Amino acid sequence: KIVSKGFVDGFYYKPRVDYEVLETYHEGIIALSACLAGEVSKNLVRGLDEEAEKAALRYEEIFGKGNFFLEMQPSSDKDQIYVNQQILILSKLLNIPYIITTDSHYLKAEDAPIHKAFLNSQEGDREVDAFYATTYLMGTEEIEQYFISYADEEILQEAYKNILKIKNMCEDYSI
Repeated sequence: KIVSKGFVDGFYYKPRVDYEVLETYHEGIIALSACLAGEVSKNLVRGLDEEAEKAALRYEEIFGKGNFFLEMQPSSDKDQIYVNQQILILSKLLNIPYIITTDSHYLKAEDAPIHKAFLNSQEGDREVDAFYATTYLMGTEEIEQYFISYADEEILQEAYKNILKIKNMCEDYSI
């Protein structure tokens, strides 16, 4: 049985960042700033802009220029919208590229009740509908609807260009 720094029997129970491990094994990794649980986003939500900047720069230093991307996600959640807007500012300020992803916990929107049942079976009844409402795979048009009030076509095209850049950096491998 493995019980160490957030792992139990091989499962994550809380996010962790081990900078020593990242610095040692960063080679060939393309990294993203992550969802609202990530260090950059958490600091932005808490109003700790300098800490968010430091974290972003540290990740860029670890993974190398061009291998670290700031991540925005579609959502109606006020914290996510705020983070997305701040990511655009941070990107310009630090010259770190951004992308748009979906934090996909389930495949299709109609799978939300199954996901809710799964979460509640693990942790007891809790409100999950609002937080996980957009955590499924979406098409481009649907994603763009969440950004319409603060991201113009140029911003979206830059995000897509950066996603394509990541795709082109990837190569098939076998373990």
